[in-house]
Amino acid sequence: MAIEKSKLIKRILLISGITLLSLILIFVAISTTIAYTKENVIHSNIYIAGIKVGDMNAKDAALKLEENLNSDISLKFKYNDKEFEIYGKDIDLTYNYIDSAMNAFNKGKSANYFVKTFGAVKYTFFKHNVPVTVTLNSNKLFRQLAKTIPEAIDKTVYTSAYLEGENIAIKNGTGGMGVDIQKLSDQIVKSLGEGNKEVFTIKVEQCKPVKYTAQMLYDEFHAEPIDAVFNLDKQNPEYKDSQTGIDFDLNVAEKILRENENNKETYYIPIIVTMPKKNDNWFIDENGEILGTFSTKYNAGVIGRSENIDIAAKKINGLILKPGDRFSFNDIVGERTTSNGFKTASVYVGGKVVDGIGGGICQVSSTLFNAVVLADLEIVFRTNHSMPVSYVQNGRDATVSYGEIDFIFANNQPYPVRLDVVTNNGEITCSVKGIKLENKEIEITTQTVGTSGFSEKIIEDDTLPAGTRKISQKGTYGYSVNTYKTTYIDGVKKDTVLLTKSYYIPTEQIVILGTKPIDEEVENPENTQNPEESTETIVPTVPEIEMNGTDVTDEVPIEDFENVEDFENIE
Repeated sequence: MAIEKSKLIKRILLISGITLLSLILIFVAISTTIAYTKENVIHSNIYIAGIKVGDMNAKDAALKLEENLNSDISLKFKYNDKEFEIYGKDIDLTYNYIDSAMNAFNKGKSANYFVKTFGAVKYTFFKHNVPVTVTLNSNKLFRQLAKTIPEAIDKTVYTSAYLEGENIAIKNGTGGMGVDIQKLSDQIVKSLGEGNKEVFTIKVEQCKPVKYTAQMLYDEFHAEPIDAVFNLDKQNPEYKDSQTGIDFDLNVAEKILRENENNKETYYIPIIVTMPKKNDNWFIDENGEILGTFSTKYNAGVIGRSENIDIAAKKINGLILKPGDRFSFNDIVGERTTSNGFKTASVYVGGKVVDGIGGGICQVSSTLFNAVVLADLEIVFRTNHSMPVSYVQNGRDATVSYGEIDFIFANNQPYPVRLDVVTNNGEITCSVKGIKLENKEIEITTQTVGTSGFSEKIIEDDTLPAGTRKISQKGTYGYSVNTYKTTYIDGVKKDTVLLTKSYYIPTEQIVILGTKPIDEEVENPENTQNPEESTETIVPTVPEIEMNGTDVTDEVPIEDFENVEDFENIE
């Protein structure tokens, strides 16, 4: 009995052994088959940032990533109760499609047979997500945050490095409470790399300033000069940006960094700048035409206003927008303060003409708005004044107010465009120069769809003869205006679209009425005035005034002098 039981056990063990060996051989055979049939493609169950790339070669996987991942995305942030966005292009956000595809391709690939076969099974039957390689410019992220949430960014906390002429300017930080930029950058890279879409919460915490090394500066700023590459085929336009060459001596840089480790002032590392032979200006001047141009006139004798227009024009003149770039008027022109060179001129506040810094700026933005529309660029954000202005038709103005109201447009062309803005003898001309792909003309028309009257306010003045009537502020009507853009191709009308809606509020008329009795007139008969006569003293309302919220918001809420609720966001 015991002998038979022993034989049974041996038989079971033998069968089990043969079965196990068979399974191992089958596993090895399957693994080997998979490993060697997948030698030139990515294993079946591999994803990159959540995008399936299994069974693709590296080239096709890179192309698929490029189709699905766009660096020109907007990243969402939250700081306390404030939510805002930063565009990927503004922080040099880049996906490395080829590097990511190669990382996925190499999963489960090895010269070692056992590693190779094991990896083949693992990445065929079990899902694996490979992060996409993401890079961004932490310095540019810092600058965007400093502009958007300045209350959270104490610039003295951080060490900053930026190009200034033919130098890298460096300002050592002190450390302290702030946003840990490197930590936030790493969080963004990790999240995007895994294919996540999240709102990044900004936290203020203790952080230390970055201590730059020469190699870190080299990695960030070094570049070889590269000519612009272009193809003017109208059916398949192609453009690749030029690159300015930047170089410097690492040993010299390291020495300067070491000597200035405790320097509280800005110090500089000299660089060698090499311009490409064919840059954007060369490309536009060589091949470009005027896509849209518009001019308005102003009184050059109003010195402060004229100087403000000149300052803004010079800041914009010559600016190049690459394909996809956005133009923000407030970013380029900057805050309207005396320290930035702006002068006092008339501004409109709460229905009155007062002195303020930066009067005249809106004529620049309005003139540019018309040129941009005529060039058929994309209007992203525009709003009208609260009242009509004299230098453009109703519906064709674009008001700006630093920190509150911006004028934003984008270059939606496949080639770069240049903004040429010049002033001359009381006239400002804005032009957009670029590549004309077709014989296109744009026409702007306006339609007044509604009007509203103004009220009159009487103020009695017992120092003026009875019956005397003076207008201290002339009333203006309110208007509702639609603006249309009509496109013609080769002289044939293509379409007409509603571009903007504008609403101008009526302004009350203020009248000073004399109430002084006749018998209290001054005795000098030469100065007496017939009480039946009416004199009018008209204070200019809109023609020579502008809005600039940054200098007057302490006096009156922004909605009192700008039509905030009627912003035109055409994105």
